[in-house]
Amino acid sequence: MPPTAAKPALSSAPATTLTPVFGRYVRDLEGDKVGRVWDVLIDSKGEPRAAVIDYGGVLGVGKRKVAVDWSALRFGMADPSDDVTVALTSQQMGEIPEYKYDDGKVTVGKPEHAP
Repeated sequence: MPPTAAKPALSSAPATTLTPVFGRYVRDLEGDKVGRVWDVLIDSKGEPRAAVIDYGGVLGVGKRKVAVDWSALRFGMADPSDDVTVALTSQQMGEIPEYKYDDGKVTVGKPEHAP
């Protein structure tokens, strides 16, 4: 008889503790929509460090991806479709260099008061 694989431990979390982030709209400090959450960058400890935001552009032209420090994000919790707010202005977002997955360097935009 072949050995049976151990079943993974399963747990459930209350729905109020989990909030989807991918694809949510992002608003800047002025309340303007500036993009959508595209990806989350995780460090070696499994902690989120930055969100990659598909930023700018009109009708898909001029869009680029920028990495924003995780601490700069505020998530609306009332409804999973609530927008994410970033503690940066649209001008500050525009000054963040484009994030590229393959270059090995990450420049992360964060508010001036963040550590």
